[in-house]
Amino acid sequence: MISAYAQHGEAMEAARCFQVMQDSAGIRPDQATFTAVLSACSHAGLVDNGIHIFNSMVNKYGFEPGVDHFSCIVDLLGRAGHLDVAERLITTTLIDIDSNIWWTLFSSCAAHGNLRLGRIIAECLLKKEHNNLTVWINS
Repeated sequence: MISAYAQHGEAMEAARCFQVMQDSAGIRPDQATFTAVLSACSHAGLVDNGIHIFNSMVNKYGFEPGVDHFSCIVDLLGRAGHLDVAERLITTTLIDIDSNIWWTLFSSCAAHGNLRLGRIIAECLLKKEHNNLTVWINS
């Protein structure tokens, strides 16, 4: 249900269903559930909800965030204009961040006109993907 709500732009319903699942049904969410609800929060701009859910995933349920979770939270922060926070999250995490997460933040830099951070990310992407023409075109 949560994934269906998320895919159809019903972020508030996805978040509500996520809450009911935990409170009433006592069902423990899995990593895929967290990805779905974080994605819904990201696309709807529900920053506080998304951060709360991300933190509960780690602190309450003991999950190590994966690349998909980081991608969602970086997208959430980036869409909301919290670019420096998103960058700090990427650079301080202990997991291996793939290029897609950097591309997510790069897109947010373009959307918010942050050329300084966009250039830094472009340089990082050029090192990681020096054969990717898209990096050269967008930087």
